[in-house]
Amino acid sequence: MAEDSVSSAEFPTPQFPTVFADGAINLATTVEVAKFYLARNDPSFTGAVGNHLQAFAQIVMPLGGFLQAFAFFERTINNMAKNNPLITQRLDAAREALKE
Repeated sequence: MAEDSVSSAEFPTPQFPTVFADGAINLATTVEVAKFYLARNDPSFTGAVGNHLQAFAQIVMPLGGFLQAFAFFERTINNMAKNNPLITQRLDAAREALKE
């Protein structure tokens, strides 16, 4: 059997944890920390109609890291929008849904 040529120092191992989230909910911040929950829409085990929005992990970050992550996502979305104008429409729809 040939040895795997991919270095574990260069790429995540197959055991690297992966999570799926439908969104983030309930952001709380202080002058030093940002905390929010990842959530997913879980269906019923019994097959009942509808889904339940279930928080399943809390992310806690230094505020500086949270702001850097926001800037990273903002830049990424802007780059995506250059190649796909529908991204801007979807972003506008998401912003509209979050208006109070």
